[in-house]
Amino acid sequence: TPPARATPPGGQPSPPLREEHVTCVQSILDEFLQAYGSLIPVSADEVVEKLEDIFQQEFSTPQRRGSVQQLLQSYQRLPGSALLRGFRVSYKRHVLTMDDLQTLYGPNWLNDQVMNMYGDLVMDAVPDKVHFFNSFFYDKLRTRGYEGVQRWTKNVDIFGKELLLIPIHLEVHWSLVAVDVGRRTITYFDSQRTLNRRCPKHICRYLQAEADKKERPDFREGWRGAFKMNVARQNNDSDCGAFVLQYCKFLALGRPFSFTQQDMPHLRRLMYKELCHCQLAL
Repeated sequence: TPPARATPPGGQPSPPLREEHVTCVQSILDEFLQAYGSLIPVSADEVVEKLEDIFQQEFSTPQRRGSVQQLLQSYQRLPGSALLRGFRVSYKRHVLTMDDLQTLYGPNWLNDQVMNMYGDLVMDAVPDKVHFFNSFFYDKLRTRGYEGVQRWTKNVDIFGKELLLIPIHLEVHWSLVAVDVGRRTITYFDSQRTLNRRCPKHICRYLQAEADKKERPDFREGWRGAFKMNVARQNNDSDCGAFVLQYCKFLALGRPFSFTQQDMPHLRRLMYKELCHCQLAL
């Protein structure tokens, strides 16, 4: 049922949503559901924008936008209409299920499948410039040493890249090591601003061993570690993975970090869409 008409102070009542508008909203939401498997990445503003395109009239007034928001929320609550259980995203060797994509919702922790596919999208956005290491790489290096990971780059010349991105997953926290190959710098990024001094040292030893293995003596020495302490900081226990993926994207594109904790709900929705489209939004 369309909501009751509300009169703005000192003005004419803004027309409520008509039945044809409500029907159109439902069909827009159905389209989004087919594209994304859920309505997790959809905002009321996107639905409003589509309505304005279709009907060529304003839907962004507080009353009409509120009505759209209510329809979106009630649609999400309908049994069976808010999720396509069998939805899959396939890209190269990655397959994301709804369980994986749902880690981008609200305060959930991102999982390895999401991290690794997004890392591939980052690499493909800047071909040949960046190498993103699988999220299991660091733990294997830490526990097994160079021997445990030496085959991981047998088909990759990491010293021919400009930037190496190494996600670090320790227990329940994600952070990032970024290696600027040309400048020989190993920089640790952590949205909780903790100092993990062992991590850059492990990466430095790895780079030296890789230089020996690949017979690249020019990359044996001169590596310097640094901690980036003035990065955007999370103020919860759940957004570390989202911060790491944004660090990766912005570093790969050569952009200064322009996001904060307040941007994370929007950026989580954006990353969900990027994964479904198998392409970064640039």
